[in-house]
Amino acid sequence: MKKIVVLYFLLPLVGFTQEVGDQQYYLVGNLNLQEFTNSDREFLDSCLVVYHEAVHDTDRINALNDVCDFMVHDSWSKYQFYQYKLIEQAIGNHSDPAEKRSLQLSLEVSLNNIGLYYERQEGNISKALTYYHKSLKI
Repeated sequence: MKKIVVLYFLLPLVGFTQEVGDQQYYLVGNLNLQEFTNSDREFLDSCLVVYHEAVHDTDRINALNDVCDFMVHDSWSKYQFYQYKLIEQAIGNHSDPAEKRSLQLSLEVSLNNIGLYYERQEGNISKALTYYHKSLKI
């Protein structure tokens, strides 16, 4: 009887483990990989392989575009904020007008997606409109 009680006591602990993704590879913190569907996990991993192998900022940004646009899991928003910062840094680092314009178009999409995040996930219409207007100005 004691063995059954001990096992019964330990069973609830099994469900509380989390597989948190390595922030250096996954780029964002507190990413519980067990919450992902297999297809989202495979998709994210394939995009991150491209990201980490990329030499140019635009290639990294484009790899994150796919994550932000096509990943179903709510963590897409973490990548959207990460990409937004990456784009702003890249714009400051490039002087070529064609490259800057391409980055500004990526920034426009990023701002729109952040507005979508604040509207749909946070319910903050005022903040969403701020980002939508920034996007429209570009």
